[in-house]
Amino acid sequence: MLEASTDRDRGFNSSALTVADSLGAALALSVAGAAFAAAERQDLDPFLTVFAFAALAAVLGVLAAARTRPA
Repeated sequence: MLEASTDRDRGFNSSALTVADSLGAALALSVAGAAFAAAERQDLDPFLTVFAFAALAAVLGVLAAARTRPA
């Protein structure tokens, strides 16, 4: 993204990427915490639940990354 940016937009785009990265990590952590708490209340293994969530996030990340290959 930064390679395609002009010099004028590079700072804004770099900041946007940083914010998006931080927001994604915070969202994933909060969803994992909620899944852990919900699994614990239902007498399920909370670690297995969070691991399954992480595996699902990894699979979705690989699928999304596969779409970004250059043509």
